[in-house]
Amino acid sequence: MPKEKIISAVKGAKLVAIERVGKTLELYFNNKETIGFHLMQSGRAYLIPADGEIKWKIWDMGFESGHGFGIHDPSGQSQLHLNPVTPKVPDVLTDSLTFDYLKSNFQKNKQVLLKPLLTNPKYIRGLGNAYVDEILWEVKVSPSSVACLVPDQKIHDIVSAIESVLLNAEKEIRKVTGPDALMIEKRDFMKVHNHKLDRDPDGNEIIKGMVGRAKTYWTESQVIYERKH
Repeated sequence: MPKEKIISAVKGAKLVAIERVGKTLELYFNNKETIGFHLMQSGRAYLIPADGEIKWKIWDMGFESGHGFGIHDPSGQSQLHLNPVTPKVPDVLTDSLTFDYLKSNFQKNKQVLLKPLLTNPKYIRGLGNAYVDEILWEVKVSPSSVACLVPDQKIHDIVSAIESVLLNAEKEIRKVTGPDALMIEKRDFMKVHNHKLDRDPDGNEIIKGMVGRAKTYWTESQVIYERKH
């Protein structure tokens, strides 16, 4: 659907709530319409009025006060949807993401590597590339492991680390931005997925490569669970 038609659907309506749904932000309006947007890898938000010229504008939204916000993206990949349908899979910070759920999906996907499965929104909503690297580093499991071969105790550890890593990230980001920042990408606190680091906190060399189609950071301290030939 053209972005102009999406924005026109809420023209004159009042914005009443904003919620995160997976990796999408959803804006709820009093005319019963919802706009969802996903910034993908290079999309960024900006406030209106802006401090300077904004390049690569994707869309913007203004309010009666003269303020507003918009999205700019040099790759043009940011997505905008009217009344998006929420997938019926667990969100990262909900009680529905359990050991049983993860194990069931690991076992159903006999050939799938661990990291691509964890970042696939068909199975889990809200896990991004960089944070999966941090989670798997915390539990010392290689991102290249075959998902169905990961031991039960490590699956329990992954469930716990998902919550602890994401909540810690929120805390670290708020130290820099305060609670009222629009959006910001901050990775200085990351222990492994951090282009400024050559070694993790334990002194292990950080390896950078591709797992599936994603740029991935890991160390040799992370155990790989794979089939023996």
